[in-house]
Amino acid sequence: AAPLVLARREFPRTALLYCRFDVYGAAKAAGALPRVRAGHALRQRGLVIGRATPTLIEPTSLGALARMVQIPLRGFAPGDYELVLNVTDEVSGATQELVEPFTITPPLTAAR
Repeated sequence: AAPLVLARREFPRTALLYCRFDVYGAAKAAGALPRVRAGHALRQRGLVIGRATPTLIEPTSLGALARMVQIPLRGFAPGDYELVLNVTDEVSGATQELVEPFTITPPLTAAR
């Protein structure tokens, strides 16, 4: 199932970008918990400028799957970016990608 994103879309370059998502409907092998891997990439103008290799999301004892991602924005130039989430269900083989645009804003300047 698709991750649901509810967030601001503009962040100052001194901020940390947080993204939390849940995975619903993952397949389970007989008597086992779901096995889902997730990773993400940061893109600007179509070019990947940062990436986190997909890792297993540890399910709760009831099989719930959630992940929190934290990306420091310091050092990135102001402009438009995309956060690309990749989720793979290892039991069913299904893969899903979600692209979420956001903007890093320039620092505020003091009025004179």
